[in-house]
Amino acid sequence: MNVLVPVQYPLTETNRRAIRRGQDLTDGREGTELLIFHLNQVLEDRRVSRKELRAAVESAVGEIDANYVIRDGFFVEEAVIEIAIEFEMDMIVLSEQRRNRWQRLLSVMFGIERDPEEVIEEATGIEVTVIRDLDAENAEHE
Repeated sequence: MNVLVPVQYPLTETNRRAIRRGQDLTDGREGTELLIFHLNQVLEDRRVSRKELRAAVESAVGEIDANYVIRDGFFVEEAVIEIAIEFEMDMIVLSEQRRNRWQRLLSVMFGIERDPEEVIEEATGIEVTVIRDLDAENAEHE
């Protein structure tokens, strides 16, 4: 199984949990790949290098067997789908924050009132799993 984990920089706790989930899915399995992806958004001044991303991930979760890809672009959502297809990923592990952003994008720009996971899976055949934000989950229980 090849797993794509899109992350922001600096990493959030949900990003860390998504990386760990990707690691659980690929660790020690022959013929699998964990791909950590970050998009440097063109309209932002900050540019993250592959080396910086790798250091941040390894600082957060320890040394892992993963490949790192950095791209420049405008829309994270579009870039994630392109990377997933280009690198023949079987699964995308999204943070809940990213999933919610996709949902707003689909609703506002395209009038699509469906879960982003369904739309991505239908369009690409790639399974999507969402890592819940613990802060939001804790707030629901208070």
